[in-house]
Amino acid sequence: MERRSTPSKFSSAAIAMFKKLMTLDPNSEEYERLDDKLGRELDLHPWQGMPTIVRKNEGSVHPSGTGGFIWDTIEGPALYRELCAATNIKP
Repeated sequence: MERRSTPSKFSSAAIAMFKKLMTLDPNSEEYERLDDKLGRELDLHPWQGMPTIVRKNEGSVHPSGTGGFIWDTIEGPALYRELCAATNIKP
């Protein structure tokens, strides 16, 4: 599944949010709030989950071949790597 829009580069707001997100505890409320905000900034569908959640490429809970599976195993990790490259963060 594709994001609703595919920007040629990330906005400065998305870059700043991603950098901040990478410094936070993934179990914190601040992380969750910023994670949601980043998803809206990147124009992701709510079911896609955030690139930071799928960065470890731990597989998927969704059945093989479904949109959720493709997002969790291919597209989400790819977006995470793109954000890392754009922010000079090692994946």
